[in-house]
Amino acid sequence: AAAINFIDSLTATGTDGQIPKIKNLKIGIVSYSDNGEITKELTSVTDVNKVNRTNIMGLESTINSMYADGCGDIL
Repeated sequence: AAAINFIDSLTATGTDGQIPKIKNLKIGIVSYSDNGEITKELTSVTDVNKVNRTNIMGLESTINSMYADGCGDIL
Protein backbone atom coordinates (compact mmCIF):
# COMPACT_ATOMS: atom_id res chain seq x y z
CA ALA A 1 0.00 0.00 0.00
CA ALA A 2 2.86 2.38 0.76
CA ALA A 3 4.34 1.89 -2.70
CA ILE A 4 0.98 2.51 -4.33
CA ASN A 5 0.50 5.67 -2.30
CA PHE A 6 3.97 6.84 -3.25
CA ILE A 7 3.35 6.33 -6.96
CA ASP A 8 -0.05 7.99 -6.64
CA SER A 9 1.60 10.98 -5.00
CA LEU A 10 3.96 11.32 -7.96
CA THR A 11 1.26 11.06 -10.59
CA ALA A 12 -1.52 13.07 -8.94
CA THR A 13 -2.22 16.72 -9.52
CA GLY A 14 -2.56 18.71 -6.32
CA THR A 15 -3.12 22.32 -5.36
CA ASP A 16 -1.67 22.27 -1.86
CA GLY A 17 1.93 22.58 -2.99
CA GLN A 18 2.79 19.20 -1.51
CA ILE A 19 1.90 16.91 -4.41
CA PRO A 20 4.01 17.20 -7.58
CA LYS A 21 1.97 18.09 -10.62
CA ILE A 22 3.41 15.28 -12.70
CA LYS A 23 1.51 13.04 -15.08
CA ASN A 24 2.58 10.22 -17.39
CA LEU A 25 5.59 9.51 -15.20
CA LYS A 26 7.58 6.34 -15.78
CA ILE A 27 10.24 5.39 -13.27
CA GLY A 28 13.12 3.10 -14.19
CA ILE A 29 12.89 -0.46 -12.96
CA VAL A 30 16.05 -2.29 -11.97
CA SER A 31 16.14 -6.02 -11.32
CA TYR A 32 18.88 -8.23 -9.96
CA SER A 33 19.87 -11.61 -11.35
CA ASP A 34 20.97 -14.56 -9.22
CA ASN A 35 24.64 -13.69 -9.71
CA GLY A 36 24.17 -10.12 -8.55
CA GLU A 37 24.18 -8.41 -11.93
CA ILE A 38 21.94 -5.41 -12.39
CA THR A 39 19.65 -5.54 -15.40
CA LYS A 40 18.03 -2.35 -16.59
CA GLU A 41 14.55 -3.21 -17.82
CA LEU A 42 13.18 0.31 -18.09
CA THR A 43 15.14 3.51 -17.88
CA SER A 44 12.76 5.83 -19.66
CA VAL A 45 11.67 8.72 -17.49
CA THR A 46 9.18 11.11 -18.99
CA ASP A 47 7.30 14.19 -17.88
CA VAL A 48 5.18 15.46 -20.76
CA ASN A 49 4.30 18.66 -18.92
CA LYS A 50 7.99 19.47 -18.30
CA VAL A 51 7.31 19.93 -14.58
CA ASN A 52 10.25 19.09 -12.32
CA ARG A 53 12.27 18.14 -15.40
CA THR A 54 15.59 18.70 -13.66
CA ASN A 55 14.77 16.26 -10.87
CA ILE A 56 13.38 13.70 -13.30
CA MET A 57 16.45 13.87 -15.52
CA GLY A 58 18.58 13.44 -12.42
CA LEU A 59 16.63 10.30 -11.57
CA GLU A 60 17.11 8.98 -15.09
CA SER A 61 20.83 9.72 -14.90
CA THR A 62 21.09 7.85 -11.60
CA ILE A 63 19.28 4.83 -13.01
CA ASN A 64 21.39 4.83 -16.16
CA SER A 65 24.67 4.99 -14.24
CA MET A 66 24.13 2.12 -11.81
CA TYR A 67 27.08 -0.25 -11.61
CA ALA A 68 26.94 -4.03 -11.55
CA ASP A 69 29.87 -4.77 -9.28
CA GLY A 70 31.46 -1.46 -8.30
CA CYS A 71 34.26 -1.94 -10.82
CA GLY A 72 32.91 0.61 -13.27
CA ASP A 73 31.12 -1.69 -15.70
CA ILE A 74 27.90 -0.01 -16.73
CA LEU A 75 25.25 -2.39 -17.98
